[in-house]
Amino acid sequence: KMAKEVKHRLGTWRCKRAVIPKGIKVDDKNIRVKDMNEVLYWGGKQAVLDIILNAELEPVASVDNLGEVESVDLDTLPGLKTGFTLLDKEIFSLFAGTVSVMTATPGSGKTSFSYQLACNFIQQGAPVFLYGRELPARLTRDWLNYIIASDRNVVMKQNSDGGYYSIVDETAKKYISKFLDGKLLNYKDDFSCCIDDVIESIIACVRQYGVKAVILDSLMMLTSADQNKESLAAQAEIMNKVIEVTKKYNLVTILIAHPRKMQAGQELDMYDIAGNSQIVNLAHRTFGMKRLAPQENNGYSAEIKIIKDRILGKLGYKMPMYFKLSCRRFFTNYEEYAHRYPCDKNETVLKVPDVLQATESNDKVVFG
Repeated sequence: KMAKEVKHRLGTWRCKRAVIPKGIKVDDKNIRVKDMNEVLYWGGKQAVLDIILNAELEPVASVDNLGEVESVDLDTLPGLKTGFTLLDKEIFSLFAGTVSVMTATPGSGKTSFSYQLACNFIQQGAPVFLYGRELPARLTRDWLNYIIASDRNVVMKQNSDGGYYSIVDETAKKYISKFLDGKLLNYKDDFSCCIDDVIESIIACVRQYGVKAVILDSLMMLTSADQNKESLAAQAEIMNKVIEVTKKYNLVTILIAHPRKMQAGQELDMYDIAGNSQIVNLAHRTFGMKRLAPQENNGYSAEIKIIKDRILGKLGYKMPMYFKLSCRRFFTNYEEYAHRYPCDKNETVLKVPDVLQATESNDKVVFG
């Protein structure tokens, strides 16, 4: 308490801290000491003077001395894999304590993609907090059933009008319930969308369920506590609060932000995100997702693009992906398409989808 008061009155640049050793040598014996009085008693005035003359500068609490900070191997940093081999090869992982912004054109599949990420995070032992106003809870759960079940546990049925649709096997649903229980926490639709309330819920889930990942869908569905705050200022406030809770609790956070209206075939970049430009500037990473037009898809359905990567300095990398409606999955290879989550007890070997061998596709199914 006294040290804090002295620093406050004199300033840290005028203060040094004398460090009391755990022990001093007296006649070849190591005597434990706990304060300067004991140093004086056992070591004499010279021992006290040595400690004072070797006093250390009082560090400035608000800064790190980078000369003392150890460098890190990015491959060893804690984080979560996306589950997409090519993307993970480029970004290593989504590192703990970072916020990634994802923007996507309408109908590109951002909902499916974000749900698939959530499932992959859970498999890695990371419970997920999901804030999503795109779908009600029951439809969200239904969508997740398809992703986790895969085509092994999906059967086709014919409706009364003669059309076909897929459903997930009832036995598989029970295993999926156990897989998701306490691991995917969905913020209720009838609760406040104020960022302060959402963050309070995130913190409660971190403490109670050990949540390690957060998916916020989307920025435009979050509001500031100050209803009179101008829209762009409110977005900056929301982004800063998201970053703060992410760093404090070492979370992996994905914030979905809608793009501005774009021309057909236009490339997504950091200036296309609707709202405050600080959203991209503050994010550690920014990804863009768009649906591919028939003339550019080469058999693929959509692509993910690295718009900005502050950690690795990469930008512009694109990963095209296939999509299969029956299981709601994105994939770039057979292993991702046929991936079995731990709850899947069905060992059926799935055949290679035709789309993996296709060179051109005009499929117009709307996904996500």
